[in-house]
Amino acid sequence: MIREGVLYEPWEMGRTRCNVCAQYCKIAPGHMGVCRTRENRGGKIYTLIYNTVASTAVDPIEKKPFYHFYPGTDIFSMSSVSCSYRCAHCHNAFLSFARPQADTGGHLEARVPERVAREEGANRVPTREIVPEEAVALAMQRSAAGMAWTYNEPTIWLEYAHDCALLAKRQGLYTAFVTNGTFTEESQAYMTPVLDAANVDVKAFTDTFYRRICGGRLEPVLRTCERIRREGKIHLEVTYLIIPAQNDDPRELRDFCHWAASSLGPETPVHFSRFYPYGWTPVDYPTPLAALDRAYREARRAGLHYIYVGNVRGDGRESTHCPDCRTLLIQRSGYRTRRLFRGNRCPSCGRRIPLVDYDSPRETGGLAPREPVKLAAG
Repeated sequence: MIREGVLYEPWEMGRTRCNVCAQYCKIAPGHMGVCRTRENRGGKIYTLIYNTVASTAVDPIEKKPFYHFYPGTDIFSMSSVSCSYRCAHCHNAFLSFARPQADTGGHLEARVPERVAREEGANRVPTREIVPEEAVALAMQRSAAGMAWTYNEPTIWLEYAHDCALLAKRQGLYTAFVTNGTFTEESQAYMTPVLDAANVDVKAFTDTFYRRICGGRLEPVLRTCERIRREGKIHLEVTYLIIPAQNDDPRELRDFCHWAASSLGPETPVHFSRFYPYGWTPVDYPTPLAALDRAYREARRAGLHYIYVGNVRGDGRESTHCPDCRTLLIQRSGYRTRRLFRGNRCPSCGRRIPLVDYDSPRETGGLAPREPVKLAAG
């Protein structure tokens, strides 16, 4: 569905500035922004993908990853197509590189670049339109505890994510973004009343990487994370995918860890994730375990309390321990989770553990558990 977007303003030379993401595209009439989903029509910005859905799934919350937000629950995940970045290493390129186009029947279809199509064996992404009421009903029918907008960048889908999240929260579901962190102050303010959590992918800690590999900038991502933590209304976790010979320089990792500890605070969960190559990615071997070990040590030295290593089977550093007495609090193996305490304090020493969950909604800002009311689909 094509509909008028939010957060835009007139700009010089007849252009209109889109304020949804940190690219701040100044779009001439008849043209689209970097995301290729927002178009200037007569001085107004229209989203071409309001309720265009490319993928849905029920995932463990740990897959996002969220480790301090409703652990052990399932979340209904949704994605559309395209992205505000063009990351050369993107594992979801079939979705994020796709470009919505009008087909001969007057509907939208999504086509992908040739190099991605060769690997996937298809040059089009199947999509369908799902109105927000139906999306929330699907989440509830599948017994999900919440909804996530993920797989491609959710800020370019802002209007739809907002409308779904508003309905979801009314039905007792939590809401989450998995994002590249290109929120603007305007888009963050727009989503804050209806968004409970965000996992921000900090893709590297140099602007060179962002400009060369992603087509973006580092600074807006850092400011987004800092703003979320400062305002304290959205639960934040941060992920750093370590790519060999791209963003694994020891000094770069050290700088990232010190920024996370000093600017976001030592209580912020930080995930270091192992990279695995795919057909179109620029690196053809996985992250050496030594690089993950080095990142983990740097994070400990920087004073971070909740450090996790992901995409490594049997590593053991995906479980949550008390930072003071090292009591095992949440045991994880892959996406299997076993919570060993209630509330948000360590049962051995009493230290407060930053956790959003049903057990302690008043202290942590979590939702009170209740039976959701069924919504009519459509």
